[in-house]
Amino acid sequence: MPLNTSRGACPNIIAIGSSTGGPNALAFIFKALPAHFPVPIVVTQHMPKIFLEKLAARIANESNLECKVAVDGDVLQAGHIYFAPGDIHMKIKAMGSRMKVKLEQGEKVNHCIPSVDVMFDSLADLSPRIKTLAVILTGMGDDGAKGAKNLFDKNNPVIAQNEETSTVWGMAGATVRLGAAKDVLPLEAIGRRLMQCAECKP
Repeated sequence: MPLNTSRGACPNIIAIGSSTGGPNALAFIFKALPAHFPVPIVVTQHMPKIFLEKLAARIANESNLECKVAVDGDVLQAGHIYFAPGDIHMKIKAMGSRMKVKLEQGEKVNHCIPSVDVMFDSLADLSPRIKTLAVILTGMGDDGAKGAKNLFDKNNPVIAQNEETSTVWGMAGATVRLGAAKDVLPLEAIGRRLMQCAECKP
């Protein structure tokens, strides 16, 4: 997707982190998004690769969006969802006027490979040229909280799922406690908020 610097406060990309309870939460959110969704979506979900492939296939079947497990060098396209593989970190890099996936071996971060923090930090490095909307969903532990704060401190909005609708309010709760969440929303409101942000609606 060509970067559109005329979009103002609108994001160029949406990045989502999730763990325990994440598959159903992600499927619920993505069902609410239209096929013409104007930006790409990248996801780090803590899950073995074989199950991620099944999850990507499920979402592709149940939603209006194209969905796949990312491979190194994928050029990100609007209306597409890219999952980090289950055994390697996923970063997002700028490639001229576009963005691409960079997969990197490495140590566990927050006891996780892939790590949400690694993905978020790579996007923070691209600020302010690339505007990211970050979302932290249900999940055990605190992976993604520091990366979300890094993005937030560089004027990128962050949404955290609320405790009441989370299976485990670990990752989202840690993000809220760090003061990184612009909005704390129930699951049923997150898809609508993504639409509002991506289309620059109040």
